[in-house]
This record gives sequence, structure tokens and C-alpha cells, in this order.
Amino acid sequence: MKNKTILLISPESWGTSFVSKHHYANYLAKQNTVYFLNPVLNSVINPLGNVNAKVKEIKENLFEVNYQNLLPKLNRLPKFIQRYIYRKQAEQIQKSLKIDNFDIVWSFDPYRFWDLDFFKSKKKLYHAVDVHQAKYEIDICNSADAIIIISNYLKNRIISHKKVIQLNHGVRVSDKINKFMPPIKRDNRVKVGFMGNITSTNIDFDILLKIAEKIKPIADLIIVGPTKANNLGRNHSPEIDKKIKLLNECNNVNFYGEVKAENLNTVLSQFNIHLILYKNFERNIAPHKISNYFETGLVVLSSYIFDIDTYPKESIIALEKNKSIPNKLLKLIENLDYWNSVELQKIRKEYAITNSYDNKIEEINQLLYKN
Repeated sequence: MKNKTILLISPESWGTSFVSKHHYANYLAKQNTVYFLNPVLNSVINPLGNVNAKVKEIKENLFEVNYQNLLPKLNRLPKFIQRYIYRKQAEQIQKSLKIDNFDIVWSFDPYRFWDLDFFKSKKKLYHAVDVHQAKYEIDICNSADAIIIISNYLKNRIISHKKVIQLNHGVRVSDKINKFMPPIKRDNRVKVGFMGNITSTNIDFDILLKIAEKIKPIADLIIVGPTKANNLGRNHSPEIDKKIKLLNECNNVNFYGEVKAENLNTVLSQFNIHLILYKNFERNIAPHKISNYFETGLVVLSSYIFDIDTYPKESIIALEKNKSIPNKLLKLIENLDYWNSVELQKIRKEYAITNSYDNKIEEINQLLYKN
């Protein structure tokens, strides 16, 4: 995909923490011009007003766009009012960018601008990477030229469409040498890593606490990710604060904090085992962190994953019940030589290379532009 002007609509703002939308924007900008439309900042009560779109350059060919809604609680209003306001806002955003016709409008967000025809664009793509409860997801599907689903679990939720494909998450693969050195203590203790948006209410903190206690004699638990409100979400409950405090009190638990995308692989490579731990798999239907973990080549122990069969055999261990994870982790630690063998590490790394964002973008290019 080259020389395209792309509007990418994301439900998460641009910031330090990256998930698939940010990575796609970053990679697309190598050979295209990308406008990353952040979630709405605020609202006014002025349906005859202007969205006041603001554009900020992130790097060459990549820009973030902020705007305001012309009515508050827009998604709660009747559909005909939403249609009128969203169309007007789309026209104003496009006019402010001085682009008569995008080459691609690429949306990850079915909650706003749910008819991609609101924008003038040659191609329209809906990319579903989560289970959504969006009222008008059927509309965004109908208006798209093609649909990408991250998991086969979404097949029954997405209407039949002549161009629907399932694509796993991409992997940020770099051939550049990163001289960043994470301040993680190197000793003979096993390092178990857990990465995520630590403010998420879907993390199974109770099992994390049990893991910390279970592995205390032989291993450290290192938690990577933001513990305060961040660009991936504003939710931050007192209950989560209590869980974080309890974990902080464990002498074998360390909070590493938020990590820039370009440094993430270097940090994750310091661990021996990677964890994925969620309470409700529907809220993390295909965890993006699997891709990050596989790039290190190291073993992954996870909560239930619907699409486990799409990953190479023995590359990831997924259990149906979270309560089984602490004991399984101990067995993994006892057999690390096998699970992190040269052969299995090679399989995971090869999967990562095959699923690089460059390769994913080429697959999507074929979907959009080839018969």
C-alpha cells in the first residue's frame, strides 16, 4: 500500500501506549499519509457550530486529529439526529484537513461515524478487533467495502459480507539494534512478566496476587504498563488502586511502568515467562500482547483464548479456568528448558515475522484493491 491518504478512526487516543490502531498508523505512514482521528475531546451545545478540528504532526506523514461534538451525549440521541450531526462533523473534519476525497477511511470504532459514507472516500474499511455492543455496527458493516475481524468468534456477530477476512494482530518487528537497557535486576530468579493497561477492570488481580505468593520462593513478577489514566482508557477505580497496592506490598513484585513501543521488545525479552490474565475473554477477544510476546520467542501462559488453534502448537498455553494458572505456572518454571527451547523460540519468532505489520498491510491492500 503506497501513496494513499488515509483517515484512521480509533477508539483509543494517540499516546505512549500502543495497540493495533497505533501500530497500523505508524507503519502505514512509512509510505502513505495518515490522519489518526482521536476519540472526541469534548462536546458543545451548538448543532450549527463547528467541530474545531485541530491537527498535530506526530512524525513525517502521520498526524493526530482532535475535534469536539456539536451536541453532548450524541450517541444517546435518535438515529436521524446522529446521522445529521455525524455527517456534518465528518464534512467539517474533512474540510479542515483540506482533503476532498480520502483514499481510505479505516475505522476501528463502530460507536461514532457509524456510516463510513459520512466521509468522502474511495475505499472504506471496518476493522473489528473487539467484541462491541455498538447499536449501529450493522450500519458500519453495510457501508464498508471490506471488513476485517480479529477473531473467528466475531463471525456470528458481523453480518455476512462479500469481503470479510479474519486477520490476527500484527507484530511490530524491527531490524534496528535498540541500545535501550531496561533497569531489570538480573539474577538467578525466574522473571515472570505481565503486560497490559493496569487500570483495566478486566485484569484478574486476584489470580495475580495468588501467582505472586505462589512463586515467591523462586521467581519475581514484573508488571509492565500504566497504572494511572492513560491514552488507552480513563477508567480507574478505587478497587483497582487497592489491588495495585496489595501487589506493591509483595516483595517479589515490581511495577515497571509504561513503555514506549520502540522499547517494548527489549523490556519483554528480559523475562522468562509471559502472562495473559483476563476475567472475561470477550473483553479481550484476541489479546494484542500475544504478538508482542511472540517476538521475544518466550513461552506464554494465558487465560482462555477462543482462537488458540490459529497459533503454532506449544507456542502458547491457554487454560479454560484462571484458577488453574498459578499451579500451571509452577510446572512451567520447572520445565523452562523445554518451553523456552531453541526450537520453540524459533517457532514463536517465525510466527511474529510472518505476521509483521508490513505483511498485514499488504494483505489488507490485496483485500481492498484486488478482485
